[in-house]
Amino acid sequence: MEDLSTRIERTPAMGVLQHVVERWRDFTLPWGPTGSVALELASGRDITTEASDLDIAISAPSRLSVEQARSLWSRVINLRPNVDVRVETPECGFSLREYASLSAIVHLCSHDALLGAIDAAREGLIEPVLVGPYAKIQSLATKQKLDISAYWARARGKALSPHSAPLARRAPVSRKTK
Repeated sequence: MEDLSTRIERTPAMGVLQHVVERWRDFTLPWGPTGSVALELASGRDITTEASDLDIAISAPSRLSVEQARSLWSRVINLRPNVDVRVETPECGFSLREYASLSAIVHLCSHDALLGAIDAAREGLIEPVLVGPYAKIQSLATKQKLDISAYWARARGKALSPHSAPLARRAPVSRKTK
């Protein structure tokens, strides 16, 4: 039988699995690789490539808290290749990244607040959703040469203002995707 350490070092996706094991050592819920990494481990055949990412599934008997999700996600967010984590509960399945990074930023009317939100988005820490006075926020962004078009909460194609708050609670939100 092939030595597992040789297989783990074969491609970046296989190698990043060891980093996740180390970073999640204290995590007690059942989890493991899925996709091409799991198939390679199970079959002993070369399945992953240099372009493969690492897909992981977590089996949670009940809802994860946002704090727990953020703790888990913060430990793998900057690993390369990317780590995609799906959480399966008895009620539903969802992306750990999306659950851990959902954010709403309302009334970003200062230079520092807007720049902080955009910097955090660039680092992959949050997915900001801007709801507020469009002209004021857009003016700040223009002065800072920031493209914030992907971050506006939208309802029926129009950016929402504070006067649209009741609509914002009912409308689907368009968020930046990677």
